[in-house]
Amino acid sequence: MKFLLTLSFLALAAVSHAQFIYPDEFESLREEEARRQSTAGGLHLPMFEPTVQNINDVESAPYYPPPLAQSGFQQQDQPDSRPPAASPPVRVNGKPTNNPFDTFLPPRWRDHVINIISRGVTKFTLDMDHAIEKSSPANSRENLLFSPVSLTLTLAMVMLASNGKTFEEVTKILGLKSGVDISHHSEIVHQIFGLLIQQSEQMQLLDPTAPQCKLAFGIFVEDGYPVREQFKAVSEKVYKSEVISVDFSHHNRQAQSVINDWVSNKTNHKIKNMLYEPPSPLTDVIITSALYFSGEWEQHFMEGSTKRKPFTIENGETVYVDMMYNGGYFPFYEDKQLGVKIIGFPYKGHEVTMYAILPNNPGAAALREMKHRLTPEIIENLIANMKNSSCILSYPKMKLSSTLKLQSALEALGLSSLFNPYTADLSVLSPGRAGFNRTQPPPPPSAPSRAPTTGFNGGFRQPTKTLHSDFTFEPRFHGARNNMYRYEDRTGGYRVEQWDTGYNLHKIRDNRRAKRQSRPIDQDFVDFLNSQKLPTFGVDELRNSAGISNPGLYADDVIHKVEMTVNEKGTEAAAATSVILDRSGDYKRFIANRPFVFFIRHDLAKAIWFWGTMNRPTPFYETP
Repeated sequence: MKFLLTLSFLALAAVSHAQFIYPDEFESLREEEARRQSTAGGLHLPMFEPTVQNINDVESAPYYPPPLAQSGFQQQDQPDSRPPAASPPVRVNGKPTNNPFDTFLPPRWRDHVINIISRGVTKFTLDMDHAIEKSSPANSRENLLFSPVSLTLTLAMVMLASNGKTFEEVTKILGLKSGVDISHHSEIVHQIFGLLIQQSEQMQLLDPTAPQCKLAFGIFVEDGYPVREQFKAVSEKVYKSEVISVDFSHHNRQAQSVINDWVSNKTNHKIKNMLYEPPSPLTDVIITSALYFSGEWEQHFMEGSTKRKPFTIENGETVYVDMMYNGGYFPFYEDKQLGVKIIGFPYKGHEVTMYAILPNNPGAAALREMKHRLTPEIIENLIANMKNSSCILSYPKMKLSSTLKLQSALEALGLSSLFNPYTADLSVLSPGRAGFNRTQPPPPPSAPSRAPTTGFNGGFRQPTKTLHSDFTFEPRFHGARNNMYRYEDRTGGYRVEQWDTGYNLHKIRDNRRAKRQSRPIDQDFVDFLNSQKLPTFGVDELRNSAGISNPGLYADDVIHKVEMTVNEKGTEAAAATSVILDRSGDYKRFIANRPFVFFIRHDLAKAIWFWGTMNRPTPFYETP
């Protein structure tokens, strides 16, 4: 029996239009204007008339990504006395927002939880980026685009469903393995992730101009296949998922249509073919997540100024792309030691920003080298050092599409048991069907290499990886694992899982070492939550109960699809603004005409929603 994880995402960054002077033309214009206005106190670049903002007044103003530690959500209404800044204030239209983190947790633990989420998501982002890069052809020039938050939440759903080795591997990838015994406190994690979902959903309710963000989870189950009540309760009440029955066995094409229609509806009809082929008739469960994001820039690009310009990929290799232009005050920082520039493009609504990191050295190879040096701490430090600066910038107009099969990348990160029909343990999702077996035949005694798994094309994919050295497998079972019993052999250094027809042995050396590591979810936090007497769904009790049976479910693959459009069109008219630059020309230049990294981050939660490596923007052209 197998199940499939599919993920689909859409990001739309929409902005409005005005008029702009190209950066490569600006120097000559500045000199000419300076001669004509030699007695003036500043240099005036006409755009539209009315409102005038002097950039020099906010030149040195620090960037204020709204940290939860200084959140205004629970403060009394008062004017914001800070200087104008591209970073959104914590408050929306001068009113406190209804942050679920604030209502669920006091300030001490609120920041603790945010740090758990943000560091875990950022580390997972960088790890996944490296793993995908390693699984790609050498010197690949393809763009990379994925949604860390949505992948994290989907893996959290797998964690909810899993037990045994699969549970351990998922918690390790999510950065939760060290600390308290998470197998007895996993519902805490799901409640925390549920708050993250609530926060994204509330943005537009509180401010109609804020980005629209919709997260949805769908669990498609074979007709008559049992789903445990504990799993169903958490997935529906915490993750707001839908459990939908389909007939994979006899009507897999119809099941394909149902799933594709669901994804299309959840992504505003932008992703219409998540599954290009019908799922295998052997499929029992497909877990699908969809994210729709649409946002408008706080400060608009100028539509009429978009111009086709060269984009240098590597060593003089050039394509032409449509470059958008803008000028004004933006959060900016240059780290000369790291050799990078970072700029922020805030969205309306005061909570979300697109950041772009550009290495000083050009080329795709320089970008790869820079990415390998990034850590969660470095990314936070770059953002913390940003200041609002007068900037001249150009940025490619892009329409991006990415479909990734992530099995190899996830295996490289340590999640291997999920894809093996003989080691996957999703016993919290389902007990399996009594007397019903749809697993493939057991592997030969010479295993532990994986048996072939059925692909969507009806063929077989020969395995290329063996199991990790900390796992010993005895292939003495067939079908569901009934009457399972777990215990630890401290003398031999093994944890034993034994059932009617077989057993697994796990080395426990790594578990003991993990207890000596730092504790992201520590006992004090667990004690605090226990004191709140929060409702429990019985997941941890089920996971640790004796005799829980393994249904034999395993994942065939994890499919991740992203559609993203970055352009200068908007739903509102452009603001009438003039930009005044000091005659000294002390402005920052950010010209993204070579490979760069960008990411969209929810600044309140410090959570990265989208991460992209741009080696060659699409569409691109051979000639100007």
